[in-house]
Amino acid sequence: SAAETNAGAPVPTNDDIVVLAGHSQGALTMPHVLAVDPNFHAGFISAGGGGLYQTILHRYEVRIPLTLVIGPGATEMDQYHPLVHLVQTFVEIGDAANYSPLVNHAHVVSTSGLLDGCSPVEAISIIGTAMGLDVANPLYYPAFGSPSLEPPTIDFPVSGNLPDGRTGITVQLDTGHFGASTNPSLGRSFVESAAGGGVPVVDPDPLMADTNPGCIRFDPLP
Repeated sequence: SAAETNAGAPVPTNDDIVVLAGHSQGALTMPHVLAVDPNFHAGFISAGGGGLYQTILHRYEVRIPLTLVIGPGATEMDQYHPLVHLVQTFVEIGDAANYSPLVNHAHVVSTSGLLDGCSPVEAISIIGTAMGLDVANPLYYPAFGSPSLEPPTIDFPVSGNLPDGRTGITVQLDTGHFGASTNPSLGRSFVESAAGGGVPVVDPDPLMADTNPGCIRFDPLP
């Protein structure tokens, strides 16, 4: 606190409300923590995904070296290719997609930038679907071909939308890897309302676009 650092007066806090937040690599283990630790009231997952094979397919700086190793057969690589699933097998035990269905107590907001090559929308869609999060601001929906395979869409403001009364959404943004920074009111509305102790409300200002991908996608969105 400010008092403990001698930088100011004591700041009142409610230690019964703890919100976890992470971005990119710092968001990859968020589903793990939220799944096993009920002490977290809410989680804000900025550009975190699951299903490593999707990142292998769509992240340029990963796909290109792999293409050089495979040679001519690289043109055949898709999400069903045995090589990407061989790699997935090695990381399967720690993949966020396997922990996401166990997130059943915390309120969750997950962000997905459509220009993001670091955390492709396909990878973020996997954890959102596994957690049963509705899709807000649907710009690329359904990600895998059929709405019946994915959670429904929802309009802002969002509060208590999940069947058990929790707030839970994946927000699609016309941004790259740093869409949560481009739209600070998205996380702020969620966290500040969570701090009040009730059911959080996600009610951002009009969402803004940006053109900084963070990482380059290997391929455009189909």
